[in-house]
Amino acid sequence: MDMTATISRRRALQSAGALAIAAGIGGPARAQASKNTYLIYATGADASTLDPHFSTDLRTRRVAMQIHETLVARAPDGNFAGLLAESWETAADGVSWTFKLRKGIKFHDGSNFDAEAVRFSLERLKDPATGSPRRSMGEQIAAVEVVDPLTVVIKTPRPYAALLAQLTMENLGIVSPAAAKKHGKDYGRSPAGTGPFKLAEWRPGERIRLDSNADYWGGSPKIRGLEFRVVPEDSARILVLLSGEAHLIDNITPAMLPRLEKAPNAQLITAMSQRTVYFGLNTKMAPFDNPKVRQALAHAIDTRALIKHVMNGKGDVSRSFIDPSILGLPASTPYEYDPAKSKKLLEEAGFKDGVAFDFYHTLGIYLNDRAVSEAIQAQAAPAGFKISLKTVDFPTHLSMLRARDRAAAYMLSEGSPTADADVSLNLVMKTGGPSNYGNYSNPALDALIEQQRTQLEPAARNATVAEALKTISEDVPLIPLFYSPQLFAAAKTVDGIVIKRNEFIDFNGARFV
Repeated sequence: MDMTATISRRRALQSAGALAIAAGIGGPARAQASKNTYLIYATGADASTLDPHFSTDLRTRRVAMQIHETLVARAPDGNFAGLLAESWETAADGVSWTFKLRKGIKFHDGSNFDAEAVRFSLERLKDPATGSPRRSMGEQIAAVEVVDPLTVVIKTPRPYAALLAQLTMENLGIVSPAAAKKHGKDYGRSPAGTGPFKLAEWRPGERIRLDSNADYWGGSPKIRGLEFRVVPEDSARILVLLSGEAHLIDNITPAMLPRLEKAPNAQLITAMSQRTVYFGLNTKMAPFDNPKVRQALAHAIDTRALIKHVMNGKGDVSRSFIDPSILGLPASTPYEYDPAKSKKLLEEAGFKDGVAFDFYHTLGIYLNDRAVSEAIQAQAAPAGFKISLKTVDFPTHLSMLRARDRAAAYMLSEGSPTADADVSLNLVMKTGGPSNYGNYSNPALDALIEQQRTQLEPAARNATVAEALKTISEDVPLIPLFYSPQLFAAAKTVDGIVIKRNEFIDFNGARFV
């Protein structure tokens, strides 16, 4: 599996193969800042918490994982490499994994990172009293045993093919036991991890400031710190970059690309991602409790036209819920745009005069989210779908979806931060999954999801995953719209920022030039 885009300067940790592949940002420019300057990243939404065990969205992960780290990570070639763990081995029974930890690492509060911190963190995630919305991420961990300060054994109830992939997930990040016990449920506002940056200030809805960790075990950052500044409007983010108020911006709309290409002080960065933007359907709410209505809507949306005309050619047609290329699987065929077939399916479902529903979407969270929503509204109309668009801010959007009975149709996305199918299948598609906001339930699919978990032989597991993706495509609990590209722009005064395919941004090698 090739996870490579382009490479920026690597810090010592990366040269050891510890982190995933990235698209690098950098280029010659006049020096306009110094090591004492904060690097300002203007983004569309604020983090919801800085507690990795409560992270459920990309914006939160991008901040929380500057502060925290995991035991392992993806290396450039897609294989696994150590991060807080130096090495590991699996017992013959396939259920015991022994991890050797790096020594001499301290948390931001001064306490020591050791095997007990690993045990505490993983058990904290699993503990029902913690209340983590991602508790299921640890459900395949049966026990965590401390052998000595630098050796920990993780046991699974049965052979689990995706354990290493799971351990790269932010929800299994390692927190300071002392800080977590001290702050309790407020840990997300006073975090202490082992990462290259530590929390300095958080003004909710405005900005988060992180100071560089001078004692970082992987080498001190070359900048004073980071500022994540909330700028919801796409056009406003462009302005703060061009005016010099920000050094990095995200979610560049395709329509804005020509302007940025001509800007003398900006550089564009395009990187692959592992994210599918989709049209979510609540299978327990009318009219999408009827499979024929779901199929009809899938045939009423022209995803190729969305990419060509709305996305200006940026992005790729979704071939399934998870991009098969990430998993090394053959591409499947998306639903073809066919208004006549769509209308016929609606009539068969009992909606001869069409059907009306509200579609909830965000603004500035997904690439061209408003324009894509408006295009879908127009595309689906000839087949008989009367779509009313409802724009909501991201926190409200998530709140509505978590209620699971307030939105029949919604825009959402699913990334693949681990580059493995297990996380997404269990979160979004399994009956009762934490992110199964569409209330989808299919016992046959659930069986396939469980089966792939125990298949240690890659070919057999891939065949099971392919069957699961085929089942999802036929049932249409959601409609994949496109595989989203990552479109960033940066000031030419910065270098060394690393944008990974899993959408994490590594700032530890960032510098002003």
